[in-house]
Amino acid sequence: MNQSSSNSELKWVLKQVATVLNREKITWGIGASCLLDYYHILEKPPRDVDILIKLSDAEHADVTLSGLGKKQVWEASEKYATKYFLEYVIDGVEIDAMAGMTIVRNKFHYTYPFDERGICGYWNLDGIEIPLTSLSDWYVLYLIMGREARAEQISDYLKGIKTRELNLIKVEDLPNEIIGQVEGFMKGEAFND
Repeated sequence: MNQSSSNSELKWVLKQVATVLNREKITWGIGASCLLDYYHILEKPPRDVDILIKLSDAEHADVTLSGLGKKQVWEASEKYATKYFLEYVIDGVEIDAMAGMTIVRNKFHYTYPFDERGICGYWNLDGIEIPLTSLSDWYVLYLIMGREARAEQISDYLKGIKTRELNLIKVEDLPNEIIGQVEGFMKGEAFND
């Protein structure tokens, strides 16, 4: 989201996106900073909306979202090998939609297998259902991305929960260097204990 956009503008655009994706029966869910904002983990409102889309719905979602705003050109990154990274600007708000989200870490490729099972709840935003992805899964995704500060924010938020379950992520599929942190997180240990 550009600097002049507000959290209310972001939520207004999110409601537009949710309305069309839900109407089209596209499997999707919010993640990243928008998900953290829902749980009041962030100090500042998110600058954009990150959504995950079921891989088989990616092309349908692209057509649907293109009708709402201007599709942007995606610049490839060495950190990601996502199959579909779709970026739009809708009423001044950046929407990043990912299907087959793949994170690259030290030549290790991890693909997050988002589908219907990845929806862990719903946010009722003025009568519109916003599917939520797993906060615990985002802890791991942020670790894989090398974004330890974000992972620590999630760990701190969940510190009162003794046992944490991952939703779609299997520990054995993760890079070796973060397995210990993930196992500790699942046992309710503090970040980097």
